[in-house]
Amino acid sequence: MTLERANTFFDLKPGSVVQIEESIFPRIDRKAIEKKNNKLAKEEDNLIDISDFAKVRLVVAEVLEADKVEGADRLLKLQVNVGAETRQVVAGVAEHYPPEKIKGMKVILVANLKPATIRGIESNGMLLAAKKGKKLTLLTPSDDLPAGAKVS
Repeated sequence: MTLERANTFFDLKPGSVVQIEESIFPRIDRKAIEKKNNKLAKEEDNLIDISDFAKVRLVVAEVLEADKVEGADRLLKLQVNVGAETRQVVAGVAEHYPPEKIKGMKVILVANLKPATIRGIESNGMLLAAKKGKKLTLLTPSDDLPAGAKVS
């Protein structure tokens, strides 16, 4: 209802036909409410507390070598320095970071992830990245920190 129509609302004469275009009291869509409540419950189930987060060990890693994984458009096999050791990591970033671009970068690595075998190659860690739409950006330290520096 517009303000103009509201000003003339009480000017109705007896017997006037009133047309209401929208329901004044719409029906409650119980399925939509249930769906929303289920979504909120699932989000709460995914919450972690600080002790869960404390289990994750994030470190600065320097990419020493980078090679495309044969037969995989998205995968790179990386050798990364994490301070005390060099690790091999398979990362799905090749579409955004060709080997020559990622080599020498300092990135953030999940260092205590269980090893996984991807396309027959053992991977000992996971790079952190942010993605929006088709754009992917690796998380990198803003300062020149040494390989192995802890992220907290």
